[in-house]
Amino acid sequence: MNPPSSLLFYAQPIEIQRIFETKTFVLYVIRIIATSMKTPTEIVEEMDARFSLVSRILGDLKDKEILVCVNEEDETGRLYKLTEIGLKIHNNL
Repeated sequence: MNPPSSLLFYAQPIEIQRIFETKTFVLYVIRIIATSMKTPTEIVEEMDARFSLVSRILGDLKDKEILVCVNEEDETGRLYKLTEIGLKIHNNL
């Protein structure tokens, strides 16, 4: 069997791994926020993850109306909590 000519063949397993890791992190964020409102910094510390990853996940979940920022006007110390949709998702995990 000849090796594939495209590097994309080798990148696919890495991309699949990233997708599963991201989904795992999303579920973890939902579980963390379900217990009490949290700031992004608290989530980062609890997950031991990069701030950029947590920030992206929070933005995605907010866009999907799974969570909401309760003090959007504050520049720091923003608190996030699950919406009714988010609570239903959490209860089905």
